[in-house]
Amino acid sequence: MNDISRYVRWFVINGLFYVALYYGFFENIEAAKNIALFFGWITGILGTFVFIVLVTNEEKVINHILKNGYTPPSSMFASIDLINDLIVIAIFVAFSHEVLAVFYFFQVLALYSIYHTSRNQMGK
Repeated sequence: MNDISRYVRWFVINGLFYVALYYGFFENIEAAKNIALFFGWITGILGTFVFIVLVTNEEKVINHILKNGYTPPSSMFASIDLINDLIVIAIFVAFSHEVLAVFYFFQVLALYSIYHTSRNQMGK
């Protein structure tokens, strides 16, 4: 049940973000664009902080995450999430938000570092 609620939560949060991206950037609705940019910046900045912490203390952080019950998502889910993140980065670049795209990219690096390293740690 926990995995299902995790995926439903991911779908709802990301779905709302993608709807805001679409209506904000492609349908030119200013409020939706502001919401998408706000969540993009929040995600990018927090993800960059996580990236910095991971670079300085990766082993300690991953062990802490695994000790608290984190299980990495399946490879298929991680692949779908990666494709979605790359599309978001492409949208930010295409609409001249390159700095945001760089911050968002660091968030993607941090996230997939956690996915990959935690999966390897669980295999040990």
